[in-house]
Amino acid sequence: MLGGVLLSRTLAGAVPLALAQRSTRFADASSHRTPVGFSGDTITTWDSLRFQPEFTATAANIGYYWWSHDIGGHMFGQRDDDMAARWSQLGCFSPINRMHSTLSVFNSKEPWRYGRDARATMEAHLRLRHRLVPYLYTWARRSAATQGPGAGLGPVRPLYHDHPGQEGAYAHRGSFIFGELVVVPFTSPLDPTTGLGSERAWLPEGTWFDLPTGRRYTAGRGGRTLILSRPLERLAALAPAGSLIPLAGDITEAAADNPRSLDIVIVPGADGSFTLEEDDASPSPGPQGVARTSMSLSWPRDAEPGRAVVRIACEGASQVVPDERRLVLRLLATGADSARLRIGGDGGEDPGASGAREAPLRQVEADGFTLGAHTEVDLGVVSRQDLVAGIEVEFLGAAARPADWRQEVFAILEPARLPYLAKDQAWAAIDRGLSGTALLAEMESLGLPPEVLSAVAEVV
Repeated sequence: MLGGVLLSRTLAGAVPLALAQRSTRFADASSHRTPVGFSGDTITTWDSLRFQPEFTATAANIGYYWWSHDIGGHMFGQRDDDMAARWSQLGCFSPINRMHSTLSVFNSKEPWRYGRDARATMEAHLRLRHRLVPYLYTWARRSAATQGPGAGLGPVRPLYHDHPGQEGAYAHRGSFIFGELVVVPFTSPLDPTTGLGSERAWLPEGTWFDLPTGRRYTAGRGGRTLILSRPLERLAALAPAGSLIPLAGDITEAAADNPRSLDIVIVPGADGSFTLEEDDASPSPGPQGVARTSMSLSWPRDAEPGRAVVRIACEGASQVVPDERRLVLRLLATGADSARLRIGGDGGEDPGASGAREAPLRQVEADGFTLGAHTEVDLGVVSRQDLVAGIEVEFLGAAARPADWRQEVFAILEPARLPYLAKDQAWAAIDRGLSGTALLAEMESLGLPPEVLSAVAEVV
């Protein structure tokens, strides 16, 4: 049987058009156990784009997880570069990412046929999609499983699947959960004054970090409703504190292969874990064909810099993992004084445990599209035997360091189409030390429009 697990890996990135035509025609919800649905020829309009996130997520209500949309719009409508870019972002976080065109020399989806900003946004999210395949494939396997963490859960699902008792989870159908991430796609034109898109969203209780910016959000009991504002090049992809997100480290590798280069994005603020699942690519891999690489994070208990530990170990059919694998850790919005790598065993509380060696730290600026500023730790090439023995990386002086809110406000004000005097006066208020509601009140008194105040309010 070509079940949802294998088929989902094949279609997770780009797919040949002939395969898409053969595999994704809609035959109603009872067509077979793990269908890939084709949602119909999409009209190229903002309304079509706005419809698709809720459609895709709520299909999980009947266990129909794998939807293939015409990303970018199929026919009719009219060209809109911003809309094409936003649709590509949705495709990045969809179960199946399949761009599609109609029989027209003008309606084509190659990124290089769009303007500079749209092209750059499309390219960045197509590359991110490729990198997300290990994470998405693990969730594909979980969705087909009958037991274990995440068994039977849709890789893309409505917020209320995970938070059934929360009213906000039902009220915000445009957002959805992708694996463990809360994704808020932007499905309306940019505001002409701010150059930003805005979406109303709901966050479940807890601490969340936005992957593209590293911005931290907190939500109390009952969750939090807020308006998110983003430029064209970014959407909102919020990961719970303590998340570990495995990504393919080399986009030149085939997406269907178990990666020889693996990046692990580590989200600070709490303990957490994730188990990456890889198999031998057979139609129905049994226990002898599945490797599970567990990843765990121990984070300091208080807000002060402290000792954080990442542990990585492979169990099961380790032979399906490449003989050698390059590992890079990326600590989102995090700083640290030093890092030490140890192969095998558990170093306990001793920073100088036997066999440990220094691992180089490097501060990396935000890429402007998909990943915010972070600390990179390149562990180099490790062997399969090292993964089976277990790898421990210890960080001393680790602390979450989200972006400076003042610089974020500057990034909102600078491109805004407002009188220079009003922007200068708003920035002068920040220089005087105003923040929070006091800053917003002064900005309002200066006549800044609601769209600007809303974007600033999200940051401050």
